[in-house]
Amino acid sequence: MYGVIPVATIEWFHFICVVPALGATLLVLGIETTHATNTTEALLQAARDKTLTRSMYTTARDRISKRSKSWKWSLGLLALVALYSTLGLVYTLHKYADRHDASVLDYLGYVIYLGKEAALFFVILVLTVRVNDSADAITTVLNSRPWGEPGSREESIRQDLLMLTTCSSVTPEAATSMWKRVTVAKSVPISFKVCGLRPTGDLAAATAISFATSIAAVLLRAAT
Repeated sequence: MYGVIPVATIEWFHFICVVPALGATLLVLGIETTHATNTTEALLQAARDKTLTRSMYTTARDRISKRSKSWKWSLGLLALVALYSTLGLVYTLHKYADRHDASVLDYLGYVIYLGKEAALFFVILVLTVRVNDSADAITTVLNSRPWGEPGSREESIRQDLLMLTTCSSVTPEAATSMWKRVTVAKSVPISFKVCGLRPTGDLAAATAISFATSIAAVLLRAAT
């Protein structure tokens, strides 16, 4: 007859049981974002070579937008759960920061227990930031120097591409009603979105610094 399963074993099983599913999700997301990043980097090289065209850009934009929409619900839910757990970790640490009977190891235990969700949130940001930053770099190259004399065909192409890579506008269909305004996609530059947001390197860096500073402050208070 089997004995009673120790409580610690159950707690560790609860801790690691979701790891395979999260790993598989991140693997597929990594493949998707890598393909999208490679596409935007190819466009970036074409912009450097002054061979980028409207057709090349819009085809890549629509393809990446379709990939992003396919992750809309699953990735959005995953990111919301990860963000909720990350905020919960910060709140828990700050809530018990003034406890005199708690040691630094107690706080590290909370960090380890909820750390996988926090790590998941930042991994999602890093994967999607690569796509968006590569797309923004295309604008930088296009805006760095003219492609020809004012009024020339090459310069007209560059100006047109600048409009495509910087402007976000409502489509005519979305302008007909408030419901379609919400449900119909806008005309936007290349974007891989998470929860309706377009993560960039600046946003990811600010989030990581804020999170690390908050955790470090709590651990410092616990150590003193």
